[in-house]
Amino acid sequence: MAYLFFGKLIQQEIAKKIYFEFEKARIVTPEKILEADWDKLVEILNKGHYVRYDFSMATKLLDIYQELKQKTQRFNYLDRKIQKQKRPERYLLDLRV
Repeated sequence: MAYLFFGKLIQQEIAKKIYFEFEKARIVTPEKILEADWDKLVEILNKGHYVRYDFSMATKLLDIYQELKQKTQRFNYLDRKIQKQKRPERYLLDLRV
């Protein structure tokens, strides 16, 4: 998650403070971010002094981690299907079509 803040045009000290606020709230995993509601994310961003774009960043965090969760679930599903195949390489080639 820290890369999202350090990649923004904000001071590194503020980016660091934001991340530490998320750590303090124990919200640093994709699961915890998705469990937190939008208001909680905005509150944490405010505590880290990321007040100018806190609403859009809270939305962005939820969007990014929801997409990550969906892609991970699809990948895990595909991995389980491949493991069950007698000829996994053939199964993967068939997926290309």
